[in-house]
Amino acid sequence: MALIAVIAYLGTLIPIGPFGGILLLPFWFFELLVAFLQAFIFMVLSAVYFQEATAADH
Repeated sequence: MALIAVIAYLGTLIPIGPFGGILLLPFWFFELLVAFLQAFIFMVLSAVYFQEATAADH
């Protein structure tokens, strides 16, 4: 959430023009990377939990 606030703040500092959006692209890609990484970690941890919860005890 903090990165979204930084992007919004930087968007107000960059003048409107052809290069305004280009300067923010690295931040948008970083935000997407973080989102996909969080989703992947959540998926893996959920899969491990469900596997352990349904495993037959020895």
